[in-house]
Amino acid sequence: MLPLTTFAIRQVLGWILLTSSASKLLNRSEFRKELGRYPFVTSAMAPPASVAIPAIELLLALNLLLGVYWRLAAVASIALLIVFLVAVIAALVSGRRDGCGCGGLMPTKTLGPAHIFTIGLMVGAALFLALSDSTTAALNAPWSQSLLTQSHSALDEGALLVGLAAVNALLIATAASTTWDLRRQRQSIDLVTSEG
Repeated sequence: MLPLTTFAIRQVLGWILLTSSASKLLNRSEFRKELGRYPFVTSAMAPPASVAIPAIELLLALNLLLGVYWRLAAVASIALLIVFLVAVIAALVSGRRDGCGCGGLMPTKTLGPAHIFTIGLMVGAALFLALSDSTTAALNAPWSQSLLTQSHSALDEGALLVGLAAVNALLIATAASTTWDLRRQRQSIDLVTSEG
């Protein structure tokens, strides 16, 4: 039963990180604004952080979902989630309650106790994975071995194709979103120029 629990937690945590990453990459300008509202985040830090955070989440998500170095990904997830937890607590203490910039499956976008609780649950799940010595689950399905077995060396061909497809899809979506943002900014500049 424990191996199947490990697999399920890996998948849930991986999908949460993947949807969070995708949401931030597709709405990068909004995420950058939300980051700038957190205490300790300067205007110079927000642009690179708006790219680095979703990229890290994507890398961790793919490792958890595909079962590649998932224990290391769980430890890294704990570190990332603790940073998020400290940021949310600092924002709440400073009186900030507006948008969180979390993206993904977060049930509410207004900062509050739900964020602390949700991040705490995710830290607990990642800690369970990091301490788990169970690496496989016995399911009678042809695909079970490749999805449930801890890889110690590298990705197999199927997992590599899935991972590359996911990364390429997010890169294309990010490029499209960035192009759309730049086009919208250009149109608003042209509009202001023509009115002025």
